Amino acid sequence: VSSLAPSFIGVDGAMRVGLVAVHRPADSLMAMGFIGPTNYTSDLAAHTALMRSWEDRFGGYLVVTGFADATIVMERPPVGDEALLHLAAEVYAICPDVVWQGVGGIAQLADEIRDSGQLFCWWD
Repeated sequence: VSSLAPSFIGVDGAMRVGLVAVHRPADSLMAMGFIGPTNYTSDLAAHTALMRSWEDRFGGYLVVTGFADATIVMERPPVGDEALLHLAAEVYAICPDVVWQGVGGIAQLADEIRDSGQLFCWWD
């Protein structure tokens, strides 16, 4: 998680930390009224359901949000190619910009997930 420290620093160099009172980290986006994916969808329930699944399967916890992005760190990331491709397809389903304007394909996204152990979603 220390590698995420730069993500918490604001433009003025100050640390930005927020706490959201929820039972599960995946529920925090809905609780705080996150509008990041508004240009793509306003259905945060689908995002929350998928993030809950990532919590259960991979120990994936939301640790950083920005205006239109979210970072999930996984305690137990998938290791096999098929499992990584499946997870990359799930990310693509709720966040196509990460492929369309980012890595270029689902296989490349799977490689990025394997290398980083994180899920990064952003919406344009």
